[in-house]
Amino acid sequence: MNIEITRLDNLQWRVAHMDTGIYLDFKEGCFNDRQETHCPAGLTDATAIARAMREIGDWCAQNVYSLCFCDREMAKRIVSYFCLADWAVLTSIQHVHPDTLVVELLELLEDEGICASLGIEDGGEALFRIVSDMKKKELTELCRMLVARRKQPYTTFIEWAGHLKSWAEDL
Repeated sequence: MNIEITRLDNLQWRVAHMDTGIYLDFKEGCFNDRQETHCPAGLTDATAIARAMREIGDWCAQNVYSLCFCDREMAKRIVSYFCLADWAVLTSIQHVHPDTLVVELLELLEDEGICASLGIEDGGEALFRIVSDMKKKELTELCRMLVARRKQPYTTFIEWAGHLKSWAEDL
């Protein structure tokens, strides 16, 4: 199975089945809801098309799940919690897992230099308070967003965080 994924723009992704030329575009987290499928004009074998689409779906679920699926309402709320500098800190966390996210964040914020270099005036206390108050489901969705960024990283966190706000508004 020869499948490739490519980042487009504004948290849009393209998954291509290289053997058939079929590809689909989807908005991050909205694989089942907002995908546009493109099939080469010469490909008319319904069985081959169905097989390729199944292979694309299986591959995405196994390899890039965090890019494809999200809790939309929760994602909207979470994006509104944080400012750009907060996202910069969160994307610096090494081990993105809901069970350890608060501890990882605290360890990162104890390095005073990171807050100063990212323009966080309160030493990250507000960010730590927000993350500490999150419920397990919210932490899981936050981790999904951070893992999705790592799977196919943007050039900078600023580019990603800028797109993240319009993405959440559009969900």
